Amino acid sequence: MTISFIIPTIGRQSLINTLASIETRPGDEILVVGDGEQPNARVICTCFGAEAVTYLEHGPTNQGGNAQRNAAMAIAKGDYLAFIDDDDWYRTGHRDAMEKAMIGRPVLFRMAYSSGHTLWQDATVRQGNFGTPMMFLPNDRAMLGSWSSERYESDFDFFTSMKWPLDQVLWRPDVVAQVGHPA
Repeated sequence: MTISFIIPTIGRQSLINTLASIETRPGDEILVVGDGEQPNARVICTCFGAEAVTYLEHGPTNQGGNAQRNAAMAIAKGDYLAFIDDDDWYRTGHRDAMEKAMIGRPVLFRMAYSSGHTLWQDATVRQGNFGTPMMFLPNDRAMLGSWSSERYESDFDFFTSMKWPLDQVLWRPDVVAQVGHPA
């Protein structure tokens, strides 16, 4: 099974660390989507090689990443979708943890902040209890939701707009991602 890693970017230098942290297997893809024109991001992606990273530009600038995630989901070819922002990075072993969780339903992993705080605290879908780098979803367009707002709670809005019943969500205790900003 393959994974499409989706990264919206505003061209931060930290995109280098994000890309370098992604462990892939044959058939996986990395889709980096610029929030409008992002020359710095284009250069960073080119350094990783065209066969490794696909760079796209979507929409005018200052969209906050949600339109970019939707655009990447529409073209993603992987069996599963993983989301991370350009100032976050994956921990070593994340790809193995994801592979073990490929069971045909949504998965929420844990993520950590530099302060040591981790999300999720308990296995409930509620605002503030999960974020983008935790989501690992089957690429089933009929079941997926879409990001529609640029507000802080947009991850919650996206997740609850999906067609999967929330009681089908698998909660995995593995911490797969490190968030680049403080909690």
